[in-house]
Amino acid sequence: MLRRGGLAVVACLALLAPVAPAIAATPATTPATSPSSFPSSAAPARPAVALTLRPCPTDLTGWRCSTLTVPRDWFGTSDLTARIPLAVMPARGERIGALTFNPGGPGGSGIEAASRWYAALPERMKDSFDFVAWDPRGVGGSTPKLTGCRTKSTRAYYDRPATGPVDWLAFTRDVASSTGPELQRCWEANPDVAPYLGTDYVVEDLEAMRVALGYDQWSFLGMSYGSRIGYRYARAYPASLRALVMDGAWDPNATLATWAAADSWAFTYAQSVFSSLFDDRLAARFARVLKALNARTVVIDGRTRTRWDLTPALLGDISSQSAYDDIRAMIDTTYDALFRTTSPAQERRAGLAFTRLARDAEKTDPYTLNMVMCADMSGRPTLEETARYAESAYVNSSVLASLVTVIKGTTCEGLPDAIERPYPPIEEEIALVTPPVVLNALGDTRTPWLGARTMASYFTGSSFITYNGTQHVIYRKLRSACLNVPVTTYFMTLTVPASTTCTYAPLRQP
Repeated sequence: MLRRGGLAVVACLALLAPVAPAIAATPATTPATSPSSFPSSAAPARPAVALTLRPCPTDLTGWRCSTLTVPRDWFGTSDLTARIPLAVMPARGERIGALTFNPGGPGGSGIEAASRWYAALPERMKDSFDFVAWDPRGVGGSTPKLTGCRTKSTRAYYDRPATGPVDWLAFTRDVASSTGPELQRCWEANPDVAPYLGTDYVVEDLEAMRVALGYDQWSFLGMSYGSRIGYRYARAYPASLRALVMDGAWDPNATLATWAAADSWAFTYAQSVFSSLFDDRLAARFARVLKALNARTVVIDGRTRTRWDLTPALLGDISSQSAYDDIRAMIDTTYDALFRTTSPAQERRAGLAFTRLARDAEKTDPYTLNMVMCADMSGRPTLEETARYAESAYVNSSVLASLVTVIKGTTCEGLPDAIERPYPPIEEEIALVTPPVVLNALGDTRTPWLGARTMASYFTGSSFITYNGTQHVIYRKLRSACLNVPVTTYFMTLTVPASTTCTYAPLRQP
């Protein structure tokens, strides 16, 4: 995702739990076998913990809250701890299990998303599952978190030409020289936090949470980055999973280099899929606009716009269907401004659309994302390799695809190599008692379809559901029985649906 200043990050929320009577939990079970994620790791020691759940703050009325204390370093000898806040909405009827989720990121707060995702669940799932939300370590109300990482560099990027060729190596070097010192300062300021933010630690926290809450197994919904948590949990603790859905799924064997290089084609797929959803003229108009912007600037709503302004507006939020109307308005107005004439009213509408799209494409988040990504994946590209990927993305798509490539390729600048704790690549299929369901949109830029297809391919008997659109994360976000019914039925009955492709569907209303 595009982020200002070259650093990608995710917003936070704090949670406090006032005292009140506890609710009962079923007896804790014995932890599963030792994690397979780290070849030399023994099963981490898990002290017997019985959590007391108390009523949550008023913004989570009806929920029960607690905080789980876990070792900060599951694989070492440090006696430091981390605190993981969690919230439980008990099943309204006869309970068949516990459903937990991660909304993505890295850096997404489960507590912040709890009410929204619970409201989106079908009523029969609310009746049948305890719904458990939690903040991963380093995020939201969990402690400790990174501190002292908000310094912004005043260094300007490479002087980007409004039109014509771009020196992507010079651009990449400038981004690296800007972001690298910031990340280095953040790492050095947090010696007792930053090294313990990878997904392998989150997996251990999730297993400790299951034991402490007394659940025999989890049903897990992993969205976007949450699919990585689900996949690695499946490798480490397969017996602890009742059901697994990975929605907007990562490539399980992705490296930092392949993650950056994927934008060479991901935005091209998104452009093609998006264009196919509407009238026949749109595909040609969209392609012609993107090509023309490399050679010309354009005046819209009284302001001169360049490709650096317009391609983020046209493509930056294309994986969100809520932006579709604004994107179409921008394509039509930019096309007319380039090749025809525009009316003042049309330009005003386009100006408003541009403002909304630019705002959505430039959110900022904490450095937790950088730490997690660099811990989880190996294969850092060199600056020269990143520049080559950016050039390829420019040829295949646009300057936006190249800019995202450079941001990804420099994600770990300034961080030590020792931060890496990647899981061994999959070399044989993973067999769960109940195979998982994987969902992905064909034109998703945030988790490209090919990575999700790879994820599904590595699980014996898995179901793979493709959505013919670009929406990132699709279960219960769209008015589609083709998408929603099979996944809900899977959670309820463990019936693995047949793999299929679902047609374009409108968004559900909040």
